[in-house]
Amino acid sequence: MKRAFTLWLLSVVAVGVCYGGDIVFDATVDYDPQNAVAGHMILEKEGVKIDVSNGLANGYQYRFYKNQTVTVTSSVGDITGIVFICTASGEALYGPGNFVVDRGQYDYSGQYGQWSGQEDSIVFITAGSQVRATMIVVTVNGDGVSRPVPPVISPAGGTFTSPVQVLMSSPSAGARIYYTLDGSDPDSLSTAYVGPFMVDTDLTVKAVAVRDGMMSLVSSAAFSFVEGQVDGLGQVESLDDGTMFVSGYDATVLWHARHYLFLRDETGYALVYGDVGRTYRKGDVIAAGWSAQKATYNGHSELKSPFTGFEAPKEYVNVDPEEFTHLGPDIWGHYVIVHDVMFDPEKRVFRDRNGNEFPYYNTFGITLPEDGRYYDICGIVGSYRTGGGNVIYQLLITEVMGTYIPEKYACCLSDLRQPPVGYVLEKCIFTFKCPLIVVYQSGPRLYVKDQCGDYTMFYSNIAGGPFSNGDLIIGSVEVDFLSGSITPVGEWEFVGPGPEVEPEEVLIEEIGADMLYAYIRIMDVKIVTDGFTTYLEDRNGYRIAMYNPLNLPIPDVGAAPSRWDVDGDGEVNIADVNRVIDIILSGTKEYVSSWTTSEDGETRYDVDGIVNVYRDMLEVLATAIRPHGVQRLKGDMNDDGEVTVSDVMALVDHLLDSE
Repeated sequence: MKRAFTLWLLSVVAVGVCYGGDIVFDATVDYDPQNAVAGHMILEKEGVKIDVSNGLANGYQYRFYKNQTVTVTSSVGDITGIVFICTASGEALYGPGNFVVDRGQYDYSGQYGQWSGQEDSIVFITAGSQVRATMIVVTVNGDGVSRPVPPVISPAGGTFTSPVQVLMSSPSAGARIYYTLDGSDPDSLSTAYVGPFMVDTDLTVKAVAVRDGMMSLVSSAAFSFVEGQVDGLGQVESLDDGTMFVSGYDATVLWHARHYLFLRDETGYALVYGDVGRTYRKGDVIAAGWSAQKATYNGHSELKSPFTGFEAPKEYVNVDPEEFTHLGPDIWGHYVIVHDVMFDPEKRVFRDRNGNEFPYYNTFGITLPEDGRYYDICGIVGSYRTGGGNVIYQLLITEVMGTYIPEKYACCLSDLRQPPVGYVLEKCIFTFKCPLIVVYQSGPRLYVKDQCGDYTMFYSNIAGGPFSNGDLIIGSVEVDFLSGSITPVGEWEFVGPGPEVEPEEVLIEEIGADMLYAYIRIMDVKIVTDGFTTYLEDRNGYRIAMYNPLNLPIPDVGAAPSRWDVDGDGEVNIADVNRVIDIILSGTKEYVSSWTTSEDGETRYDVDGIVNVYRDMLEVLATAIRPHGVQRLKGDMNDDGEVTVSDVMALVDHLLDSE
């Protein structure tokens, strides 16, 4: 469809002009206020019927829901043209580009869609999305006579602050345009239009199109001028509708999506509705001097085409939303943030934890969660009118900020085990008031112990690390009570070094789920493997899997030395007796290490590590592996803690027994 034709249609409808076969369905007039509910809808007027399979007429627009049919039929002649004036442009949500037709030619441009052909019935299908129209014009040409379409006058009148150039065009091929400026109706003897001309005083331009001796009806555009009309957004409401508003202040963009441009300046807020020729981002600053035409919608000012001065932003500023308190006319157009609310898509409301409900509308097509969890959301306060004419305020969602996470303080790890009241299956951020003690760190795994003796593991590359055993650290963690995960957030502070954490000596049979992430020591065990898994096995046959993430070497110490070989020459003889006598005479004390073996001669070990769980089985993450043994006083044959003649006698007895 030619944009010129749509501009003509708008100007003609605005002054109430129609001719011959033009049948106009006006959403503000042609509807049944007693039946303003969604469902099967029929509009009938002057022999033309519009049958909508599922839609709504509410006194200010016709709504044709997605994947529905809109069938237009005529009993008074063939339909040769249909024009929809929509609330949105092109293929955007609610725009005319979301229609497809079963016959004829259909085109769309901006907010207008036009069908042309010659049929007694046409079916439109809302295949792209819902379509919303404020007016439908059906042209019926029963006698087959083709009259020229009235000319398009651009701009279509209004109030201006400076001279304006007027252009005229005819959608009808071969038609000539004649016009007047004195308020009289033109004819073929009036001034012929040959090109654009300037208007700088109050007057009304009237024009007709003439072709083959036939003349269209009159198009009309009234122009008025005011001197220095410069205001801020806060003064717009005092202007008459149709006045060209010229901004006197820089305006900051709060949100821009398709034909919705929400602005704020030093004096107030406004919605600029329509295509301003470019796309802005939140925080862009538009320099003073831009202009638009003032209109009123639901009791609030809107700024509409013609637009001028919407240039590239002069700068960018940070835009912080206001804290949400309520919905109402006093904050219409404001950009707000709402904390800790849940969406109810069936009722189209968001609900806080106290059960208070507030309406929302997804004007901008944001993906809204339906998981029953709580979120922070941002939006613009807007409004809509009910079928009964009441204005309802709602939040136009612009951003979903993510799951709302409350913040609490903790002293011990046990504080993290239960969610705060009212936050079941939610997340929570806990900030520790008391330092945690680092036990061990390996890559992203950080094992800590609290002042109460409990252990846990953080799996994250914590900012501020790496840390060592005994370090005191303090910071915050996010706990997901659904998955049980504990994740550090932000940078952790190193408070200072503390006492090194010693492992707790335990028996394998004592290790249970209540010891998860505990720092332990298991003594006097064999290290065995079944080909797939390595185990620690004690003398009673109890086993637990061992994981060796650091690839610690298992010491190979060979056979244990004999305790009777005091001089260490590999033999037990009279020389060892003499060595014991030397120790007694010198009075020196020397300690030596020895280690134990299993009955089969295998070396036994002491293993330090962290209790972990893998595939629902407990295991030990080894941090140290040492041969199991004791410190002995050299020459103390009877283990009484001193070297005396009795030790000489014990060694002699051993020699005699061995012979």
